[in-house]
Amino acid sequence: MPPSGSQAVGSGQPRSDQSDRRLREPDRQPQLDHRSFTGYSTKTAPLTAAQITQELARTDTLIRQLTGTGTAGWFRPPYGDRNASVDQIAGAAEYQYDLMWTVDTLGWKGAPPSTVVARSLASAAPGEIILMHVGSASTDVAALPTVIAGLEARGYSFAIVAAITQSR
Repeated sequence: MPPSGSQAVGSGQPRSDQSDRRLREPDRQPQLDHRSFTGYSTKTAPLTAAQITQELARTDTLIRQLTGTGTAGWFRPPYGDRNASVDQIAGAAEYQYDLMWTVDTLGWKGAPPSTVVARSLASAAPGEIILMHVGSASTDVAALPTVIAGLEARGYSFAIVAAITQSR
């Protein structure tokens, strides 16, 4: 899963106090660029198979260092840019599953927290995956408590991705 600057909420993954602390320290937060595998969103040349494989491995290493666990065959292509070539390269690198979202809050574009909440709750459905980002420009963090409360008020709970995919 290439970094998106996002963190799962309610993921059920065990985390140590030490990894939580490291993730909160500004100088310890991942600073990887977001190169599109296909070049579509960034209007750049597509990455080569070797570069894509390198990006997947580098990201898995970073996630493993920060959380104590790797991506276990899951990836999310940067910007959601993927094609048959990306799927083949990721598959050859033993990534069996691409993880995409069902709603983008647009908090990364500076949408007001009220818009982030409205977009998240309007699309509420079993198995929904909400794409959120952290960072100085994102409003997702400010909206998150209200999104969680709104979903819980509607009877929704949170699960790890593997549990969502098993139920489909």
